[in-house]
Amino acid sequence: MQYINIKSGDRALTIQILNAVDQSGGYWVTSPIQGFEAASIRTVVVPRPGAHGAYIPSALRGERRFTLNGGINASTVATHQSRRRDLEKVLRVQRDAYGIPRLPLVELTTDDGVAVQTEFELASPLKMADTLLASSMFSIDGVADYLLVSQTAVSTNFAVDAGVGATLPWVLPITLGTS
Repeated sequence: MQYINIKSGDRALTIQILNAVDQSGGYWVTSPIQGFEAASIRTVVVPRPGAHGAYIPSALRGERRFTLNGGINASTVATHQSRRRDLEKVLRVQRDAYGIPRLPLVELTTDDGVAVQTEFELASPLKMADTLLASSMFSIDGVADYLLVSQTAVSTNFAVDAGVGATLPWVLPITLGTS
């Protein structure tokens, strides 16, 4: 089974990815998940009169928009309400010990088995619709950076500089005179 992990501060949520709707309980999203296959590309086209084609000077990667459609199921109304509040909390921007805002982090495994992660923010408010007393449907519309980072290369715990200084490389222009 495949899972998506969403982390924010000290909160974490594991959501199961399903090929079909399963009412067995917990959090689930339907597959396929749209938006993680490729980032959008922004280009500038410069027309060249009298020449065949156009010149494209560079291509810039845009944000990665994704949508998670799924649901929350529980055996009791109280458990359902608790799971619903946990989902809302984990999608909020949290502040770390230094007061710096930290975006939620989404972790997933691609179809070819690569584990990746990226920070994201909500593009629109979380959409929730109750279907029964102890179940509801949700839609998460997120905006992530174009870059997906391998989980093996990045740690989610970063040391923040506490003001003791930093070393920066400098490149100084040197003019050589002839005499």
